[in-house]
Amino acid sequence: ITTLSPTKPGRVTGLKIAERTTNSLSYSWKNVPGVNYRLIFYKGSNAVSTINVTGNAYTYKNLKSATAYTLQITPYRIVNNKNVYAASADTVRTATSPAKAKLSKAKRSGSSKIKLSWKKVTGASGYEIFMKTGSGKYKKIKTIGKGKTVSFTKTKLSRKKSYSFKMRAYVTVAGKKIYGADSNVKKVK
Repeated sequence: ITTLSPTKPGRVTGLKIAERTTNSLSYSWKNVPGVNYRLIFYKGSNAVSTINVTGNAYTYKNLKSATAYTLQITPYRIVNNKNVYAASADTVRTATSPAKAKLSKAKRSGSSKIKLSWKKVTGASGYEIFMKTGSGKYKKIKTIGKGKTVSFTKTKLSRKKSYSFKMRAYVTVAGKKIYGADSNVKKVK
């Protein structure tokens, strides 16, 4: 019988977020034959799940929307019934998508202004607002950096034109914006 020398596996490579929804996060990484993986999943600084997997992908479900999570992954080999772990773990921090924003009103106020209002999206860091004139293309007209803000007034508009508005919520994690789905469209003639 030959016994394997307990060589530590290398670090995980190609770790990425494969898919993200409002309540799930799917991760994938490069598979190494004969290597298993210990996954520790954190919400904030609290570990909420520790599991061992053999494949090179895993999906966490039933998560909270617009919430930051961190995955720590450590490759290991089983040698003589003992787990031999890699010298270092890799981590990736991200967040679930915010819920879809809902534009509740778009109302003209005066001749050149339109006031938009919406419902606050739980956990959102802020919002991006898009507008198109007539049958043109949507352009981003405003980034709002506060999740508590629920209205915005667009000024310098023409009374004779029609305008369409839509928006999306975002959450910022590790300097990156993660977007929710585009809201419904409100058109003002």
